[in-house]
Amino acid sequence: MRYFKIPLFILVLLLLDAGAGFFLRPYYRAATLPEFEAFYSRYVDTKAPFDIVFFGDSRIQHGIDTPYLSSLCRCGAGNLAVSGSTIASTYYLLRDYLAYNTPKLVVLEAHWSRMVDQGAGSHLYPLLLEMLPLSDQADYALTSGDLGFVAEKILYSYRYRKSLPRLVSGAGPSTSTPQTNVADQFISTGEGLKPTADIGLQAFMLLHPYDLPPSQTELAYLERTLSLLKEKGIAVALLQPPEPLAAQRTVAHYAQLSALIAQTAAQHSVPFINLDDPQDPALQELGNFTDVLHASMPGTKVFTKKLWGSLQAEFERYTKAATQ
Repeated sequence: MRYFKIPLFILVLLLLDAGAGFFLRPYYRAATLPEFEAFYSRYVDTKAPFDIVFFGDSRIQHGIDTPYLSSLCRCGAGNLAVSGSTIASTYYLLRDYLAYNTPKLVVLEAHWSRMVDQGAGSHLYPLLLEMLPLSDQADYALTSGDLGFVAEKILYSYRYRKSLPRLVSGAGPSTSTPQTNVADQFISTGEGLKPTADIGLQAFMLLHPYDLPPSQTELAYLERTLSLLKEKGIAVALLQPPEPLAAQRTVAHYAQLSALIAQTAAQHSVPFINLDDPQDPALQELGNFTDVLHASMPGTKVFTKKLWGSLQAEFERYTKAATQ
């Protein structure tokens, strides 16, 4: 009887944990919604006519210094990345942005970690459930076969919506006044890592969940995004942002995922700019990173300048063709 109590205790603990998760999950999801609301009120509900726009997740949002890039290109560069976004959510954000704007060049983040299935842990569900119509929700469900999303829709949709006013004051559809002077989403991070930082351990702890094979869903949405831009006649480049060299070495499928991005770019005849090139000595400078995923304040200058060196010819070629 004494030994029976141990598995019984574990079972009760697991049930309590599952029950708490069942009720708290909608609140956790709701925490990501304000970023999407802010995106729509600032960049979709009003025009944001940038010449070059960047779409991606926090690696782009904190890593591409678009004010600095604007000074290099003598044009308007906008960082429209949303932290935690996936390739699928980027597709919907970009599609809705292009309904109001026509940039000259779109730069899409195609980092290896966005080519795997991020599932229920991603920020895609809040966008689908709260900002996009039922037709887009059905579109995603059919494209992805994501049974987790279908279950989320059935089980959590009502509670999800009811939770928002409690978490975010005045939450709901955006009522922001359209802005005329739109600043972009770039947010500078802190100083770089110290030379003594245990980058290997940090990388293993943070990146181990991403040691997964390529996701057909994310690849399908990348293909759709490139096709959308081609239909609209907008130039595009794929970008893999930088990360410390030690972090790359912890990822089992790194070479396979990077090769898949390069192959997709070649199939669509678009440039692939890999700032994650293992041969780049800047990736060994820990001062260029604030953690294993994000560039530091000094690092953003270094990598943004490298990026413009690769983008300049493409941007000038498109600009010249547009004026002829």
